[in-house]
Amino acid sequence: MKSKLPLLLIAVAISQIIYAQSIQKIIDTKIEKATVFLNGAQINRTGKVSVNPGNSEIVFSGISPYINSQSIQLKGEGNFTVLSVVHKLNYLQEQAKQADMQKVDDQKEIIQDKINFENNMMSIYLNEETLLSKNQGIVAQNTGLKMTDLKDAADFHRLRLMDLKQKETEITKTLKKLNAEIVKLNKQRDELNKQATTATSEVVVKVQSNETVNADFSLSYFVDKAGWYPTYDIRVIDIKHPITMAYKANVYQSSGEDWKDVKLTLSTANPKQNGEKPQLPTWYLHYLTPQFYGVSNNSYYNPNVREVAGRITDEQGQPIPFASIMVKGSRSSVSADANGVFSLSIPQNATTLVFSAAGLQSRELFVSSNTMNIALRKGSTNLEEVVVTSAYGTKREARSVSSSVAAASIPLTVSEKENSTSFSFDIEMPYSILNDGKVATVEMKTMEVPAQYEYYCVPKLDQDVFLTAKITDWNDLNLLEGESNLFFEGTFLGKAMINPKTAGDTLNISLGRDKNISVKRVSVKEYSKKQFLGSNKIDYRTFEINIRNNKKQSINLIVEDQFPVSTMKEVEVDKIESKEAELDAETGKLKWTIQLEPGKEKKVDFKYSVKYPKNSNLVLE
Repeated sequence: MKSKLPLLLIAVAISQIIYAQSIQKIIDTKIEKATVFLNGAQINRTGKVSVNPGNSEIVFSGISPYINSQSIQLKGEGNFTVLSVVHKLNYLQEQAKQADMQKVDDQKEIIQDKINFENNMMSIYLNEETLLSKNQGIVAQNTGLKMTDLKDAADFHRLRLMDLKQKETEITKTLKKLNAEIVKLNKQRDELNKQATTATSEVVVKVQSNETVNADFSLSYFVDKAGWYPTYDIRVIDIKHPITMAYKANVYQSSGEDWKDVKLTLSTANPKQNGEKPQLPTWYLHYLTPQFYGVSNNSYYNPNVREVAGRITDEQGQPIPFASIMVKGSRSSVSADANGVFSLSIPQNATTLVFSAAGLQSRELFVSSNTMNIALRKGSTNLEEVVVTSAYGTKREARSVSSSVAAASIPLTVSEKENSTSFSFDIEMPYSILNDGKVATVEMKTMEVPAQYEYYCVPKLDQDVFLTAKITDWNDLNLLEGESNLFFEGTFLGKAMINPKTAGDTLNISLGRDKNISVKRVSVKEYSKKQFLGSNKIDYRTFEINIRNNKKQSINLIVEDQFPVSTMKEVEVDKIESKEAELDAETGKLKWTIQLEPGKEKKVDFKYSVKYPKNSNLVLE
């Protein structure tokens, strides 16, 4: 009896250990909701599982590898206790991805062996062709050969060369096909590489229960590699009708998991942006030290930068006036002022800026900071034509919209909510966003916005007339910065940026050029002359602006020009005449506000003179 007691105790202890060990179960979950922020997304999964008595481990598998472990939140309903929630990686998924890529690599290796074989055969045939040419020369120099022997040798060389050329042609065709296969496989591997991740995530939840219960779980977490950005379609039938604006959300994600038939919410918040209030440091003056760096080395892309300002200089620190700063891959650009200072809004997904100026080497730099002081080196560069387009935009509450561009698309029901620091749009219809990084465009709503139309022209810079729309009372519209597509009278006019940050009481939207209004600015030679007065000379200039309205409706037109402004004591400007124009004495700008009936013409002019030393040269036009 004494010998059986220790065995009994050991058996009891083992049974307790086995009972105390956790039973692991994989829970089948579905993504029910995705809240997409400007950068990142909040995912909500739900699932049900039966929990056994004792300790159990509930495993949520197939989760994005880009999860923020600190954002994990778990809710459970049932008679059990949650002991712990642990996030870990599962590298088995990586093996499956690597297997697919290995299969492509094996196919590439087979085709590459074929390419090497064909190249070797081509080399052999070319060497044989060279050898035949040399032998033909030897035969020609041998005067002891009979005519029949020469004929036989010539026939042999001809036939063999024809055969070699035929084989070389066949090899060239084969190599072309094999190289095309390599290109396809490379694209396939790139696509797999985009989808490949180091691992998938698992969330292991340890629970304890005294009985068998059915548990309902809800798991939420934040993931990277997802987001959305707004774009607008702005349409104008004619200047008698309001603007029709379509507000679109461009949603993308490559988070490692598909969002299939989920309730989609788009939020204007950005959880990845630093939420700590800034501290203003002491401002110490120092001499400007220009930065000179390129995309390939010291410049790093910062996705949180949405506006860039700075100064363009040469290598000696001298400002470069009117340098061009362009967002690569878009038509968004701006010119620096006379002191080389610029400010530019950065569209969503734009990564690179192009800095250029006449006679200097252009530079491409990543959007890396809100302040970018750049130096350009001397060099000969051919500057491409840069189209500078600027505009603002707005939106109004209106009807629901469609999920695609097609007219027969199914309307979506979208509700807008105001939160403490952001706005969100709930799309009621289930939506699918696949894990492919492609942009899915969701047209959320269409609005009719009352606008005041006005034509604008600066004939000194451009003799075309631009149609603009002014929109007031826009502060309650909660706009986001974004690119807009412009349509006027059914014609696509180009793109413009909507940036409410730079707007005042009125938003202005540029709707492009109108060729039905003719404006010509000419220098009137009869009233332009030079006079010499002692050591000085006086230049007189007269300009006439001719305007004709070829439209079938009256127009309101703003025409701007300018008087020169002197910055030197020895140079004096006399503003002789500028009838009907508003004059800004500080800047010298002239502004005519003209109402013109259909088919009518209007002429305005202005005169000025400049007195300066006769040995100096000034640009007076």
